[in-house]
Amino acid sequence: MKRQDVLLEPSISGVPVDPEQGGRKMVEIGFGNGEFLTHLAGLNPDTMVYGLEISMTCVGKAVKRAVREDLGNVRIICGDARFLLRECFSDESLERIYMSFPCPWPKERHARRRVTHRGFSDVVASVLRIGGCFELATDEKWYADEVASILDGHPSLSLISFDVNKRREITTKYERKWLEQGKDIYLLVFEKLGNFTVDRIVDGRCDDMHVAVKSDELDMAVLKDEKLGISEGEDGAHWTLERIYSDSRDSWLIQAVTSDDGYEQKFYVRVVLRENGALVKVDGVCSPYLTPAVRRALDAVAGSIRRS
Repeated sequence: MKRQDVLLEPSISGVPVDPEQGGRKMVEIGFGNGEFLTHLAGLNPDTMVYGLEISMTCVGKAVKRAVREDLGNVRIICGDARFLLRECFSDESLERIYMSFPCPWPKERHARRRVTHRGFSDVVASVLRIGGCFELATDEKWYADEVASILDGHPSLSLISFDVNKRREITTKYERKWLEQGKDIYLLVFEKLGNFTVDRIVDGRCDDMHVAVKSDELDMAVLKDEKLGISEGEDGAHWTLERIYSDSRDSWLIQAVTSDDGYEQKFYVRVVLRENGALVKVDGVCSPYLTPAVRRALDAVAGSIRRS
């Protein structure tokens, strides 16, 4: 096993991840140091186990674990799990989803990050197969009650167990810590009972996306004078074009930040002069997902150098 075998970059090859991989699939959301993830993979050698984690530090630790233990059925993706679960997995593709001790996000401004947000439960109901389960562990009683009430009310999910201090075959570092401190652990399991689907927003590959501007339409003054600064929003898709860097007389880099309904990506747009005009594309050093906001950022750059 090598690092590149474990760490996936599906934004380069397109989604869903590992489309050629048949058989059973499971996901752990927010795997921390990777202990639960790798133990789960070891217990289920016939199942591909995916880990979704936003922390690069945690990703690095988990990748090292998987490589050290030679686990060929572990795949890890770095990023926001709410986005990755929806965009990287097709309907009814997962046997089980695990989430251990997530942050309850008690402040109202963080409501969209909660497991209880309808957008998240819709995605869980979409990607689980019929009979598949979502398992959540928490040490907060109020949070467990809220999750039980709201997810059980979803038309395609049903709460099938709500246990207190049930010992699992696989435990996490935090779980052992809370048990040693005498805290109660609440374990909830929801089963998918009916069909459900959600819309996906990633459409194609970024390395296939480009916008051409013809030479007779071209006006590069806005780039040469470093005057470009655009920030707009539409239908939950927002983009900002910031600093401009010129690495030659015929090539420019523009720093871009996009947001699709809260999912943020940072990358560079490259503008390259050609004999018949200019080409606007995502710079190869970056690999954002091709979302509506990314498309609009490229269109905005092209529009800024196109003579009106």
